[in-house]
Amino acid sequence: MIWAELEAIADRRLAERRSIQEQYVRKLYDRVVTDGYRAEVLDQSRDGWHVRVQYPPSSDVWITVRCVVADGRARFEWCRWLPWTCAADDIDTAASFLRDLLGAPDQTF
Repeated sequence: MIWAELEAIADRRLAERRSIQEQYVRKLYDRVVTDGYRAEVLDQSRDGWHVRVQYPPSSDVWITVRCVVADGRARFEWCRWLPWTCAADDIDTAASFLRDLLGAPDQTF
C-alpha cells in the first residue's frame, strides 16, 4: 500500500469513530436535558465528542462526560483516570451517574 491509501484508511476509521461518538453523545444530551439539566454538546477535535452538564447550584461548575470508542466498543467516561465508565448504549446508567453526582436538577434556568 502506498502512503495515501493508509492515510485514507485512517481517515475513514476516524470518521466512523467520531460518528459513533456523536450519536451516543447526542442521545445522552437529549436524556439529561429531558431530565431537567442544562447541558451542552461539545465537539473537540482532539478528544472527540462530549456532553457538558451544569451543576445545578452553581452556574460556574460543569461536569463533562465524553464518549470513547476503542476496540469497536463505545463507552462513556467521566475522567480517563477514574474508574467509572459505562457502555455508551446504556443511557440510563450514564444519566443516573450524572444525577447521583450533580443532585436534582434546578428548574430555574
